[in-house]
Amino acid sequence: MKKTTILFVMAVLALLTSCLDGDYHTTYVADCDFEWSDFAEHNPDSIYNKSYVICGNSMVFNSKLDDKEQFGGGFTVSILCDPVIEPGHVTRSQYCVSDTTGAYYSEGFAVFTQNSDESLMPEHDIIFIQSDQGQAVANYVHVCNTNLLANLMLYGDDTFEPFTAGDYLTLTFTANKSGSSKASVSCDLARYDTKGSKVLINWEKVDLSSLGEFDSIDLTLTSSRPDLPMMCCIDSFRATVNIS
Repeated sequence: MKKTTILFVMAVLALLTSCLDGDYHTTYVADCDFEWSDFAEHNPDSIYNKSYVICGNSMVFNSKLDDKEQFGGGFTVSILCDPVIEPGHVTRSQYCVSDTTGAYYSEGFAVFTQNSDESLMPEHDIIFIQSDQGQAVANYVHVCNTNLLANLMLYGDDTFEPFTAGDYLTLTFTANKSGSSKASVSCDLARYDTKGSKVLINWEKVDLSSLGEFDSIDLTLTSSRPDLPMMCCIDSFRATVNIS
């Protein structure tokens, strides 16, 4: 999706909502599944991270470029899958999910990259762009590891030792409302404890309902291993939107 198209969509949304008066009210579900029918045609490398993207009509998934217009951090839309989990496997792209498809057997999904340089991260990761006309309440999202991280955490490579007891990778969603952090939900993407190693290699649904209303949502990856690349996959983000 080109940036000019995104800006046009935002302008149309603003125009429509500005024309509303009286007791108008509507409720709809913003279902963000990252499905674009012509994605491969416009993105022959099967990824897109040149700008923010809009999904579910009212949700912006942000990315940040450096001064050379190269991707720094935030979201990359991808259709790359690599389910091969075995010692020595080298995936063809860091943007491959470890499952065979997107969530619900879809094609597209998003890869979140957390850059250690905060200047290369967007101010907020997910933004509800109609917050001045209504409210959004988070419902759920699906999460998974990239193939690169799944294999690193399970088997390591020449430069990275596999996870051992006490190691983990956790993803946290933090809702913001009116400029302040409101609530958070965390889930483990990987954890090694007394029961052994758990590493997500298939999509898992995460309940976000406790986040409540939000203007924006920030994603934070934390790990016991500072040498681990900070990446994960998300798909099928859903929120209920009320406009009045």
